[in-house]
Amino acid sequence: MFFINQNNRNGWAEWFKCPYDLGMAGAGIGSKSTYYKTLNDLQNWGLLKYQPGANEHKAPLISLVKLEVQKCTSTVPQCEPLPEPLVIPLPEPLVGRDKNLLTSNIKPIIDNIDKILLLLKNEGIEGITDPTQLGESKNTERCNKAIKLISEFFNLSEVRTPRPYMQVGTFVRYLESKGKMDELAEQFTAYRNIKEKEPKFKHNFRNYIGTPEKSYEDGAWCEKDWVKTLNESETKGEAPTRLSYSIADKLARINTT
Repeated sequence: MFFINQNNRNGWAEWFKCPYDLGMAGAGIGSKSTYYKTLNDLQNWGLLKYQPGANEHKAPLISLVKLEVQKCTSTVPQCEPLPEPLVIPLPEPLVGRDKNLLTSNIKPIIDNIDKILLLLKNEGIEGITDPTQLGESKNTERCNKAIKLISEFFNLSEVRTPRPYMQVGTFVRYLESKGKMDELAEQFTAYRNIKEKEPKFKHNFRNYIGTPEKSYEDGAWCEKDWVKTLNESETKGEAPTRLSYSIADKLARINTT
């Protein structure tokens, strides 16, 4: 799906470039060997073709295979319609294990029918409201707004810095899938306000979002309660303590405690 999106961005060219790190970020694959194994599988299945770069600094070329439905041209005699519907009654009603198997598959649908209907209408499953400017309507719209605000905060652009921009998108959509958008909204708003009070503290988007291998729990966005930090600084009437993510600073804090 990511390659289809990239091909669309390239005007549906027959061949388009896609660096491996960009493809890994877009597909959510953390292992380089897994990424290339997947490329080989897709090529063996006839879904795409790819040509490795001349060296590690050259991006490989990807070509998507156009899929077409093969029409059957053979002539097969049509069956004559039955004079009346064929009804074969069961010798006895289904009981026991067989009946449970038939009903257990549909139970999750019945229990969540309201959420499914809302999802089919492309509406948010639950009403989402917050004062953080991360969006208030559909989950997709909220994710897009969050990606835009965070990227602007770190001076990222979809055109100028597409790889970091895509990593921020993966980060936001992952948190949305885990139901953490409210937490992200509050934390980001406080973090941004702290930055405005102390504009020289060190930070970058990679430190902020963390790594997908650790489910982004190692990112600065949740390193501490930024809302509490901001409230404490406002209560004392002073700027928040200057922050740094260097190893030396972290060791110093450990030694002092």
